[in-house]
Order: sequence, then C-alpha cells, then structure tokens
Amino acid sequence: MAKFIPEPRVPSKIYVPDEEERVKTPWTLPISLFKDYKFDNKAKLNKCFEFDWASSKVEKVIKNPEMLAKCKEVMRASYKRIRESYKYYSAIGASGGLFCVGQNAFTEFCQQANLINNTTFKLADMDFNLKAVLY
Repeated sequence: MAKFIPEPRVPSKIYVPDEEERVKTPWTLPISLFKDYKFDNKAKLNKCFEFDWASSKVEKVIKNPEMLAKCKEVMRASYKRIRESYKYYSAIGASGGLFCVGQNAFTEFCQQANLINNTTFKLADMDFNLKAVLY
C-alpha cells in the first residue's frame, strides 16, 4: 500500500496596489458604449409617425375625414410623448422578450391618465375601443 504524503499549503498571494492611483478618464459620449446611438430629430420622428399612422387602424374608429385629419395633427404634435410612453409601457409589460403594451399595462396607463371613470367612460368601454383598433 502506497503512503499518501500531503504537501504543505502555499500562502496566498496578497495584492498590493501601486502607490499612484490611476487617473480616471472622464466619461464622454464619443468614447462610451452609446457612441453610435442615433438620437431623435424632427425628420426621424416625422418618418416614424407616418409609419405608425399608416400601420394604425384609426380610420376604423374615426370615419369623418375632417375629424381624422384633426386627430392626425394632434397626434403628430404629441408623437414624441406618445412614443416615449409606448417605450415605457411596452418595457414594463414585456413578457417572453416581446415588447408590446399588454392589457394590464394599458389599463394602468388609462387609470394613470384618468381616462376611465365609473360614470361616463368605463373600463369595459376602453377594452371595447382597444379591441376595435387592434383587430
């Protein structure tokens, strides 16, 4: 039978930092991870709005051409805020990696915006209108 002979433990090495501290490089956008990010501008927002408008089914809800044109201009003026709200609510409502505004996030938005009350416009009315626009 062979004898087992243990070897002595080697003491751990201790990190000794340099006496001079490295000067931190100040953060700037050109050297950051976000250097290639494309910021919004008026032309890009307008192009995105036209794409979203063409993809929407608002014409199913608003039949009057004058009212539709007014609605389009009001939405165009508020598009940046609408888009930022969409990004927020689609992020908190994302499930399975799919970014979209889910039913619960949409209900929360409607409640926070005071769009729903129990007398003139109920949650069931909002659900009905949402389904009319989506399908």
